Amino acid sequence: MNSVESIVELLECLITNQPLKWGQDGLQSEAGPKYHSISGVPWLFRDSTSQWIQWKSRCEQLISTLKDEKQRYEKAQINKHVSLLNQRRGAVSRGLQVNIETLNHLLQDFLKSNSFSVPQNFALTDRVASTQEAHSYFDNIFRDWVWGKEENTKSLDLIKKVWPESIKEPNVAVLGAGAGRLGVDIHRHLKPKNTILVDINPVLLLTAEHLLTKGPLDLCEFPKTPVSIEQSAVLHRLESDESKANNIHFIFADVMNLPFKAKSLDVVVTPWLVDIIPDDYRDFSARMNRVLKPGGVWVQFGPLGFAHKDFSKNYSVDEVLKIVGDQGFNLTTSIQERIPYLQSPHSGFWRVENVLIFAAEKKSDVKQPKRFESLPEWLRDFNKPILLTNELQELRFTNQVHAEILGAVDGKRTFNEMVQLMAKHYKMSSDQATDALFTLLARIHESKL
Repeated sequence: MNSVESIVELLECLITNQPLKWGQDGLQSEAGPKYHSISGVPWLFRDSTSQWIQWKSRCEQLISTLKDEKQRYEKAQINKHVSLLNQRRGAVSRGLQVNIETLNHLLQDFLKSNSFSVPQNFALTDRVASTQEAHSYFDNIFRDWVWGKEENTKSLDLIKKVWPESIKEPNVAVLGAGAGRLGVDIHRHLKPKNTILVDINPVLLLTAEHLLTKGPLDLCEFPKTPVSIEQSAVLHRLESDESKANNIHFIFADVMNLPFKAKSLDVVVTPWLVDIIPDDYRDFSARMNRVLKPGGVWVQFGPLGFAHKDFSKNYSVDEVLKIVGDQGFNLTTSIQERIPYLQSPHSGFWRVENVLIFAAEKKSDVKQPKRFESLPEWLRDFNKPILLTNELQELRFTNQVHAEILGAVDGKRTFNEMVQLMAKHYKMSSDQATDALFTLLARIHESKL
């Protein structure tokens, strides 16, 4: 039986909200679209094609960047007088080649998928956040599957402290599961009926799926601050210490628009997630309420490093706990603790994070927020007029000024001559013109570094 068949009763179509069924061609509702799978992992997005195009581009860009970096190292002039530099150059180049080959293998079905047809005049209606790249959280792979035993054990121990033992054989979803280790440990030690690992990133989730279902992978770690030259590029063999446990499942999905039926899950775990998504925590809490059964439990684990541009959404611990109560939950347990984070033995860059762990039992339903939209309507429907926002007006003026300034650069004028032109044309003081020109040119130069 396909892995997804055993959890299909938990899933619904993101367009029609009808139950999904497993058929010969994959997952589909009676009146909704067909959902494709990548390497056997369902790709469950409201606009699947839009998401696939963007992630395909990000993955291709990652591999292209690694190839460019390898070529740069190989073309670097060998200096026979600097043996250590040559040693590092060779190790990094070999490590990059390993990662290129592994990623090409890991992502081959994803990059070559012919399941998605792109219509003419196609609009990207469901944008992937610019902060989410294919290489995002790449170091977590090594923490999960190589050297992170202490961190992984500590994380599981904290989860155990708040785990709802009264719920027997629960259906559990781990949202933002990443490279998968915490979800696997939860399944192994806490014995859910089904554990569903949900993430948006193909590199991370396909790594977990490969290790649990297909076998080891080779990847090279490049520590930010290597503790020795030998550890500038560290080759690792990644492997799970057990074969895939029954009833661990993988789903590609957006945690802000989940493909689960209302009141379908017993436990939802959100590890290191709530502060990195663009959704307001108040709305996200309501979304967690929707997918949980009455008496179901939300287990939160991670820091609260909110970074919304709207500072009013950057909640403190006290505000977060209050919001949870307001959104139909009864807070049963809450702990704060400092734990190690990404403490690679090969790097001098170590972190300690203060994390909040809580368990909150669903007591009542709450009004659901609107579907999260990553783009305004005029960028989802190309027939709508573009809204002239304050930001666009400011950018229009700024870019016009920059274009005029750069247009005056002819390869002959000096910096001081440009300052004189700017001061006269824009009625600025000499100091103001000097600062503006220097800032512009320095920013352009630094963008190449």
